[in-house]
This record gives sequence, C-alpha cells and structure tokens, in this order.
Amino acid sequence: DRLGREVKDRVTTGFLCTDPGKDLTLLRFVRLCFAQGPRAAQMLGDPDAAAAFALERAVDNEACRLIEFIRFEERDGMLGAVIHPKHRILPLLRGHFCSRLPDENFLIYDAAHGTALLHRDGQVRYLAMERYIPGTDETELDWQRMWKRFFKALTIEQRRDEKAQMSHVPKRFWQDMCEMQPDLASPVGETVRKAD
Repeated sequence: DRLGREVKDRVTTGFLCTDPGKDLTLLRFVRLCFAQGPRAAQMLGDPDAAAAFALERAVDNEACRLIEFIRFEERDGMLGAVIHPKHRILPLLRGHFCSRLPDENFLIYDAAHGTALLHRDGQVRYLAMERYIPGTDETELDWQRMWKRFFKALTIEQRRDEKAQMSHVPKRFWQDMCEMQPDLASPVGETVRKAD
C-alpha cells in the first residue's frame, strides 16, 4: 500500500495484458514508482510510466467493450457466454457480472486463453477449459431467433452502413454475438430470411 491504489491497479491490470514485453514494461514502472513514490503514476511524460499506462488502458478498454457485447445463452439452468478477447480480462468482468447477476449461475468462457469465470451459488472460480459447446435447448434457440428478428427489424436496409456498424461493434466481437450469426432454422421447419 506504500505506493498507493493507482500504482497497484496499474500493475495488476497491466499484468492481464498479453503484449510481448509487458513484464519488462511493468518492472520498469515499478522501479520508477519505488524511486518516485505514488506520484510516478501521474508522470506520463516518463516513458516507463507512459508504457505502463498504455498497457492498463488497452486492457481496461477491451473489458469495457466486451461488457457491452457479451451474449449469454441459457443452458442446463445456467447462463453461458463465449468471448475471444486479446487480453486476459476475466478478472475485470467479474465485478460487473457478479453484481448484475448475483442470483444467477453463469459461466464466461475465454476461448482465446482457455479459461473460464464460473459464478455458481454465490461463489466465483476460475477454471481451465478446452471448449464450450453451445446449448441445443429449443426454448433458448427460440429466444435467439426472436433476438435476431428484433435486430433485423431495427435495420433500415437502405441506410445500412457496415463501416459505421464496425466502428460501434468491432468485427472481432461478431463471432460471439448471436445476432451476427447465420439464421437458425425455425422449429416448424421454415427458415428465417437471412440478413444481407
């Protein structure tokens, strides 16, 4: 605690970054902090402080974006979601989803790093996982179909601008969003018309 909360948060968040060389960047920052004290976190003119700040910002920004775009599905009485983040952001998602869904059992699977955040019966655990198999429950698939129809109904085809859409919802998140996936066959055998 001698170096303060800001320094601690910068180092712990920066440690979640997967950029090569992050360990050396954080080590240099910590060395600066021991020399300058807690004020080193504000010394963004210093290259070591600026580099550590950039790591923290990259991880925080990705976590904030993913909070907006995570799509849960219900499977076996539990909510499940798959993400493909660049950084190891599950610890940053924990507080948000545990406070938003305190009475729900849920799992967020980080497919890029083979780890999962499991919230079950009020307890949180991190697990190593190899894969997540989506549910096939017809009720859940019906919800996904309805969500996709709602999403499509909001789209004005004449004003569709994929470039603008990608600036609001980066394309790398699309693989984990049900509304961006090909249409599922409806339970009565008819196929919902595909979006262009």
